[in-house]
Amino acid sequence: MVHNDYELVSAISQGFTLLPGDVIMTGTPIGFGQIKAETASKSPSKEKANSLRQEPGNWENSDLESFPEALSAWTRDMDGYFANLGEPVPDEPSWRLIAQMLLAARVYE
Repeated sequence: MVHNDYELVSAISQGFTLLPGDVIMTGTPIGFGQIKAETASKSPSKEKANSLRQEPGNWENSDLESFPEALSAWTRDMDGYFANLGEPVPDEPSWRLIAQMLLAARVYE
């Protein structure tokens, strides 16, 4: 780390008023940036693209026109999805919710 936490808070507070609960994001912790090439090649988006190429029959919405329509329809109906799971509908978007939306749009009619 180039600067310690105290130096960062001091420098930031000279230009901004920091309030309780404010979060200062400083980047990737040591060790987390060392991703192996084989791990990077297994990203969810790459897996979905490979699935579409290798198994197009498993995708109800395999073209650019129908996929966004299915994504929009599932988003409108997602309250029912979460009700069926016994989970509350998320108040805020998250990466998990985005992944659920993209997976559902693959087959949603």
